[in-house]
Amino acid sequence: MMATYIYENRSVRNNNASEISQNPYMKSDLRIKNNKIKRQKELTKHIALTLCTILIISILAITFGSFLSKAKDTNSDVPTYKYFTSIQVKTGDSLYSIANEYIDQSMQSMDSYMNEVIHMNSLDSDTIHAGQYLIVPYYSTEFK
Repeated sequence: MMATYIYENRSVRNNNASEISQNPYMKSDLRIKNNKIKRQKELTKHIALTLCTILIISILAITFGSFLSKAKDTNSDVPTYKYFTSIQVKTGDSLYSIANEYIDQSMQSMDSYMNEVIHMNSLDSDTIHAGQYLIVPYYSTEFK
């Protein structure tokens, strides 16, 4: 039986392994050296696993952080108040042009705003005439 052992940074080949088993110092040194190599390999594995874990956690934190920042409303800390005013329709005005003038772009769509004006003024359609008075909602950050 041929055995290969690591002893003092060199390989020792022995046909019957009896030389190492007879010398207790050589056997102890060999065991210490092999245990040191095993500990170094284990330490390397633990360091690699820790680095991979930190990398994965960092990637997840950046990914979820970007989702959260995109979901925030830029004007969330400034309240917007809804008010009503009466206007007189001028020549050339349409419901669309009036809605475009008074709508708050972040609050609702143009169609829903126009439907609200039609409903508030009990109009049958979106046709309006010069000289007619309409009540229209408008939005402001100023409290009145």
